[in-house]
Amino acid sequence: MFRALLDRGVFCDCVGTGGDAIERLAGTAYALIVLDFSLPHTGAVAVIESVRVMPPAQQPMVIATGSIDVAPDSDLVQMIFRRPLRVRDVAEVIEACLAQVRTACS
Repeated sequence: MFRALLDRGVFCDCVGTGGDAIERLAGTAYALIVLDFSLPHTGAVAVIESVRVMPPAQQPMVIATGSIDVAPDSDLVQMIFRRPLRVRDVAEVIEACLAQVRTACS
């Protein structure tokens, strides 16, 4: 996913664990985060909860990916892409979300 986004001109950060994601969120403002429900160690649900405690104006949009049976009980997750997924489809949604954020900030 990371490489596919960069190839489309979308700058992004990539982390390997949920704990790493929580650390990044604490120090950097993001408009959008894409979470995989299979994040090792500290999982995606903990990341979502760390977003929940942010002031509403600072909360990024959340898109999730993964092969899960039950969607998380969270109003913060805007969309879930279930596996198997097409990276191109996810990239297109990310680009559309970022365009929406840019428009709202203009």
